[in-house]
Amino acid sequence: MEEWKYTLINGAIATTGAVLVGCLALYGVLKQARKAQEGAAQQALALLQQVDRSALATRDQARWELRRGTYAETLTSCHRYLRAAREAGDLLFDQYDEDGEIIGSFNDEAQGRALGETFDLLLAQVNVLKLEGPSEALEPTISRLSDTAQLLYSTLYVWSGLVHDGRQSNYGSEYQGLLRALEETRDELLEKMYLVLHQ
Repeated sequence: MEEWKYTLINGAIATTGAVLVGCLALYGVLKQARKAQEGAAQQALALLQQVDRSALATRDQARWELRRGTYAETLTSCHRYLRAAREAGDLLFDQYDEDGEIIGSFNDEAQGRALGETFDLLLAQVNVLKLEGPSEALEPTISRLSDTAQLLYSTLYVWSGLVHDGRQSNYGSEYQGLLRALEETRDELLEKMYLVLHQ
């Protein structure tokens, strides 16, 4: 065989080998690229999951803080109402002498206004609390708190009118019972709120 044929065959074999090596190298590069792409996709997915968990944690923390704020405002409103109710009750009790007789007329306009304002604030806060919930944990106690506060307000209003008119009544003992019931309901609500916040 002539030399140029050997050179041509050698060139063809070398070219085929170079093409084969190039194909294998390309296959290897594509395989590495696919693995890198899969790895990048997994890292991106892990990062998105971490961002999602972080966003959920931030949302849960913000919700917890909002709920805690609502609970604190409700308890503050209840405390102010109880204080105003005690002041109004003390004023009414001061209108009796040692024998239980009414000793004269009085002006309870300021205490009545303070009691009415704190009562309205408490009822507004109770409505916010109903929205905040959770209703399954708090609803019976919220309703009892609202009902007792309304009864206490009505009792003080009627008792004040009777004392102002100089008429005897046993609203004083009813007032004291309702005041205790409201304090107990507030304490029960506080315990339930604590459990909701720290469960």
